Amino acid sequence: MVFRIRLFSLIYKKEVEAKNTILADLSVRDSMTSLYNHENLFLKLKEEIERAKRIDYPLSIIMMDIDDFKDINDRFGHQCGDDVIIRVAGILNQACRSTDIIGRYGGDEFVIILPDTASDEVLFLAERLRYKIALADFREGIHITVSGGISELKEESAEELIKKADLQLYKAKANGRNRFEAGSLVDDVQGSLWANFRG
Repeated sequence: MVFRIRLFSLIYKKEVEAKNTILADLSVRDSMTSLYNHENLFLKLKEEIERAKRIDYPLSIIMMDIDDFKDINDRFGHQCGDDVIIRVAGILNQACRSTDIIGRYGGDEFVIILPDTASDEVLFLAERLRYKIALADFREGIHITVSGGISELKEESAEELIKKADLQLYKAKANGRNRFEAGSLVDDVQGSLWANFRG
């Protein structure tokens, strides 16, 4: 009898631990995409900034969103818009490295934190993401493009680093969409990136 009570107690304890783990994971994840949510993305970014300063390695981020996303919602409905966001999140998960931290910043905006990565390396990943998303078939034959901004850590806070990437994102939109911007670096590298994809 004592053995059975101990056994049931152990099973119950394991079930509670498993449920607590699931709840803890849900609290840091976006319910639609399972990427990090806005709040926990910021926490991760702050942690990575501290680590980058301590170890003295580069750190960059990408902020990106879906071009003309409102038109998708207006033409095909919000469920279709949600499906597009989920599919883009899946492409990001497949294309990024295991060390990269991906989050849904809000709406159709995503942020990718890239430890030990300088902005010139990030451009190649960004172009790969842009290319994969542009070629992907979405529901009802929808094809989308994305635009984004890249920023590399200098001495900024998490908020300032996000703001730098956001400004580059706005620049990408102003320059015609379907592109990534990282300051003057883009102008130097953009042509060779397309040559690599075509070759």
